[in-house]
Amino acid sequence: MAASTDFKLNTTNETLQVFLPDKMESISDFKKLVSLFPPRDAQRDTYSVFGSKFASIIVEDLQGNAVAPSAIEKLATLHRSILKLRTSDNISFHKVCLRQSGSCALHPLAYALEDEEPVLSVQFLLRYPMLKLGDLAIDSALVFGGVSVNESRDEAGNAPLDSARAVRIFYMLDATDRAERWIDVFLEHMSEYQQNSLRIFWSSSKSLAKEMERNGTLLIPWMPWTAVLLVLFCMTACSSKNVVRSQPFIGFFAMLNATMATIASMALLFYVRYPFLPLVLIMPFLIVSIGTDNMFLMLKSWRLTQQSDVDRRFVEALTETAASLFLTSLTDGLSFSVGSMSNFYAVRVFCTYCAMAILFMFFFQVTFFNAVMVLCCRRELAGRHSLFCYKLSDPDIVNDVVRVRSSTDVACGGVLAKIVSSAPAKVTIVLVYLLYLAASINYALVLPLGLDLKLLAPFGSYAANELRAQERLFFDYGPYCFAVVYLHNRSLSNPEERRKLLHLYDALSSSKYASKAEFWLEEFEAIHGGRLLTHDTFKSAVSSLFAATPKFRNDIRFDLEGNIEAIKMLLRIRSLGPSHDKPRAEFLRTTMRSSSFDGFVYDTRIERRLPRCAACYNRCAAHSLDMSAAFMGTVKGTETRCGWCVLGGAVEWHHQLGLVLQSEGPAWIATAGSGEQFFFGR
Repeated sequence: MAASTDFKLNTTNETLQVFLPDKMESISDFKKLVSLFPPRDAQRDTYSVFGSKFASIIVEDLQGNAVAPSAIEKLATLHRSILKLRTSDNISFHKVCLRQSGSCALHPLAYALEDEEPVLSVQFLLRYPMLKLGDLAIDSALVFGGVSVNESRDEAGNAPLDSARAVRIFYMLDATDRAERWIDVFLEHMSEYQQNSLRIFWSSSKSLAKEMERNGTLLIPWMPWTAVLLVLFCMTACSSKNVVRSQPFIGFFAMLNATMATIASMALLFYVRYPFLPLVLIMPFLIVSIGTDNMFLMLKSWRLTQQSDVDRRFVEALTETAASLFLTSLTDGLSFSVGSMSNFYAVRVFCTYCAMAILFMFFFQVTFFNAVMVLCCRRELAGRHSLFCYKLSDPDIVNDVVRVRSSTDVACGGVLAKIVSSAPAKVTIVLVYLLYLAASINYALVLPLGLDLKLLAPFGSYAANELRAQERLFFDYGPYCFAVVYLHNRSLSNPEERRKLLHLYDALSSSKYASKAEFWLEEFEAIHGGRLLTHDTFKSAVSSLFAATPKFRNDIRFDLEGNIEAIKMLLRIRSLGPSHDKPRAEFLRTTMRSSSFDGFVYDTRIERRLPRCAACYNRCAAHSLDMSAAFMGTVKGTETRCGWCVLGGAVEWHHQLGLVLQSEGPAWIATAGSGEQFFFGR
């Protein structure tokens, strides 16, 4: 059927965005930023990790100085080997590099490493965080990590570099399939490359996506073995010393029932082109646990029935467990159905697959599995062997009846009932439960939320190691963040409006979380000194500034009438790290909202560390809790016709969801931050 319908698996390439909420503020700001100021400069306008293609290396010197002559020679050897890489169709880096002014957009350090005397050439670039040569400014903040600088600084605060523990080089690529193939060659080359006295980390724009997909790939070889172990466990759990009363095949067919449900649900969703994520490969283990639980219930009910003909015994056993099976499947299906309406794409897809699998499993439970159980029960009443099905002639084995409850069980149960029924025990149990419930809710509420990209990759992943190296070595300076201001009816020919904008820029860069980077209005005011200009004079002055400094051309948005609609300010992120990401976002947004201007601030680290995601996640969780609590309360109230049970069912369900938030929350929105993977320079 798949071949006849030209079937293709509906996978998504937005590997990072699937873990973000649909209505995340930073994603909305990012889309507005791109629509107003489409990226044109490979270095200044790299707004996001989504959609860009690149490769990067971090070289850490084990001796502590990656800019020492010996380390530079080794770095130059590595850099030249990367430039020589070619794909099977003879595509080299220079054919797929992102070009700017006719040449590849590489940091000057990379060009210096190509010289015959790289040590001498690199020495001219060893200033931090910037190197200024006249009007030319070279950004080195993201290139050198773990730096030690000389005390002497120039007027702009830049100092000679004494040592650097690490050097980072970015290879920006164009958005073509040829670049993807070159990245594959690059990753293979770096996995085999070794250099004494250097610790090398590498990554690319597709590394994290491939490593996340490898999570599912790593599971596949283990699935047959885990399936065999689960089958053996279920068959053993359904067996006893009596070879007639043992029901090992019930355990086997329970596993088969869950497997059929998993395959059927995935096949149906594949056929209707529903999205697929590697995360779905975890689903079979969850569905198997639910399916085998129903098997134990039915087998226990069968063994508790009195001796009679097979039809009557099976009807009694099914009557005893029907409500439990139905309510279990219904509540499990509802839980995942609520999750399928989540604001998180990954949660939504995963829960949809699980809900569909539970629906199929219930259908197979009442058809296929019940039919198999009837055959197994007939075999038991016929006195046949549980494995080989031959008829046993020993009447003692055939007629052996296992007592349901022994005298020891009855005695222990009576003593335990007396203890639990006493007043002190009741009070103690209630207090302990309330304390446990309060602690669970407290830990769920204070659970830090965020997206740690390192936790999305398998253990020992090169991509995760590269992210850790970024956090450890490049923590002082980060990439640019962008402030966008809508001018509406404001005119910048008025010096008062320009002064207000400069004051806003100073306020945004006045904390330890961000510093000034580039703002065209500062250079404009340095030329015109706050003078009142006419509209035409102002437009002419702006045109002259753009002619002299072309990099500012993408920092102003004009409307159809030639008026300025919006402007862009560039800020440099400082003090990288998980503990600073949320305060930075709050400070920048609060400062913008408290100003007299309409606009927003987009922090490129917000998409990695999601401080605003907490509110969205809590709203989603609260919505799920309310729906589930209402349903569970209704079920329990209907089942017992007791009003208090409605409240009890709601409290119980809130408690269970609270435990899920506490234990599984970090799996979806994990804590900690991550480093940057782009070169943002001037």
